[in-house]
Amino acid sequence: MVPVTVILVVSIVLSASSTVRQKIRETWMFVLLNTFPSRFKKVNFRKLSNEKNKIYLLGTTHRHFGSDGYSLRDISAVIKNLRPDILLVESRPEQLQQGNLGDGPPEMLFAHLFARSRDIPVKGMDWWNMEMSPGTTTEKRDDKMVENVLRAVSGKEKVLILTGFTHVIRFIPRLVDAGYERVGFGKNRKEELFEKGSGRLVFPEKVEYYLRKRIQHDKDLLQDIEDPEWEKALTNVIESFESVLATVEEGRKEEGKNG
Repeated sequence: MVPVTVILVVSIVLSASSTVRQKIRETWMFVLLNTFPSRFKKVNFRKLSNEKNKIYLLGTTHRHFGSDGYSLRDISAVIKNLRPDILLVESRPEQLQQGNLGDGPPEMLFAHLFARSRDIPVKGMDWWNMEMSPGTTTEKRDDKMVENVLRAVSGKEKVLILTGFTHVIRFIPRLVDAGYERVGFGKNRKEELFEKGSGRLVFPEKVEYYLRKRIQHDKDLLQDIEDPEWEKALTNVIESFESVLATVEEGRKEEGKNG
């Protein structure tokens, strides 16, 4: 008979191993992103389906503005070439309903406005609150995000989800539990969807407006923050969005020069 203490130790090791495997994978993804971004974007592009829906998951990096290896043009190409029945972005639904389209990472705003310009419906599927540590995810958060996904995909045959790449691997088992199956998604098909064509990047209309709105929203929120961890995080986010706004404004100047 195996002693109870041995069983407990084995259980703890197995549990830790799962966490360690997740950390190893995330570390490897960061290395891949910084060395072979074209490979990274394909690895983090996944497909699932059931009898009613096809779900495409595209993992993003939150740093696509000014990036060449995995850029905003890659994201817009996938939206244009796939033409989903709905785009789900890593923004909180209640913030979108209040007009804060810049909620979430900055590429979500770009994708949101680009999809709307092509008459593709957009919904938010993120969930978090300020009781959490900033910049983190939890089991509860990923559970809630997938619950939002499952509500939003009803009646939609082809769905595209944009979310930070660390969420992709967490979403898949949850979607499998909900009745979806992993589907083979070949390199050639991915390359077709990432095909950019000969056009240049054009920022969607009103992106500056919503960037400024997000910046002001966070500045207002910062006035009532007492938690130093959140104060630092919000300050960094504001600075990040101000940098993105400057990139867009510079891009507009280039658009003007090129006619």
